[in-house]
Amino acid sequence: MSNRKSLIDQILEAASARGIYNPTAHAPRPLDIPDDSLVPAQDRMAYHLLKSNGFAPPFIEERTLLLADFATLSQERDALLQRWAQLTAVRQTQALQQLRTRLHDLWRRTLDYNLQAPPALQIGGVRVDYELRDFVENTSQ
Repeated sequence: MSNRKSLIDQILEAASARGIYNPTAHAPRPLDIPDDSLVPAQDRMAYHLLKSNGFAPPFIEERTLLLADFATLSQERDALLQRWAQLTAVRQTQALQQLRTRLHDLWRRTLDYNLQAPPALQIGGVRVDYELRDFVENTSQ
């Protein structure tokens, strides 16, 4: 056995000397263990299988869509504030009603999302009345 080991060592040393073999390239690397402490214990295996096959749980995809819709609505709200003075009273009323509808829809979707998502991933809801009051106060300035 020792002859075989020394023969293997000799072959590896010769290969290393010729530049064919680099022992440091084959050194063990630390394991990449994901931190899934936020995932409920009963769901970890299912989430791992989904993730390893390129899928995400439905609430993760919904979270991405919700956050994008929050950003879009914020930009549209700012743009509406910029052109508010140029709108007629009828158009202002229509725009305010559309904003109320969009805020309410976002509030409902956020509530549905929070009922499905683990507590650590839940997001704050939209306060429709507060947002509308804030918008109206900003239009009068």
